[in-house]
Amino acid sequence: MACCVVKAQLRDPSPEEKKALDKVVPVIEDILDHFNSNDWDKAQDYYNNDIAVNPNPDVPLDINCNFEREYKVKMNSDRYNSLIKPLVDKIMDASQKGDYQTTLSLGKQNELLSRFTVDVYINRKIAEVTGKRSKKITVNGVPYAYHLDEDSNTPARYCLLFGNWATARPNEYGLGFHFIHPHKTPFIENVAFIIQGADDRVQQLLKTINWSEVQNALTL
Repeated sequence: MACCVVKAQLRDPSPEEKKALDKVVPVIEDILDHFNSNDWDKAQDYYNNDIAVNPNPDVPLDINCNFEREYKVKMNSDRYNSLIKPLVDKIMDASQKGDYQTTLSLGKQNELLSRFTVDVYINRKIAEVTGKRSKKITVNGVPYAYHLDEDSNTPARYCLLFGNWATARPNEYGLGFHFIHPHKTPFIENVAFIIQGADDRVQQLLKTINWSEVQNALTL
């Protein structure tokens, strides 16, 4: 849902909509909670429990908030001490010597290793996975997974799609999802996770999370 839709234009979920939301939202929250670890802390969480519904959606069910989190390396964790602190020391040394090119290069490495973000959407109309450098990958429990465009200066980015994306068709924006149910109906037909950042941590999550729970929580 667009951020410009204000609360006054929304309404509370109907009992049928709440039933669909109550099936999928706890699963999403539980998966995101597993992103925490001894090395990683949840730095930002933009989701709140005050879910409201768009009364005029262009999908079956549209809500006022997505699930957005940012995770950062814990200070003095094993990861921080082994990977981040040596980089920080080198950055400070290069900066003191006036070597700004090295400072910038090491700063980018530090950013790629020290944070990652996740955004989760329900009833996604478009999946932006059709770039020339996008690659379909296999992740257990995920019907459709993609490693998206990136270069050496851009954090690794992954898109995990749940629902029947087999009937999706490419358009100028990406893959257009084909919804079975009409607008204003209490169904959640797909969920999309966009994960970007520290590639080794993301790879670990792709392998260890029980992703199949998401597919089972859809209302198809």
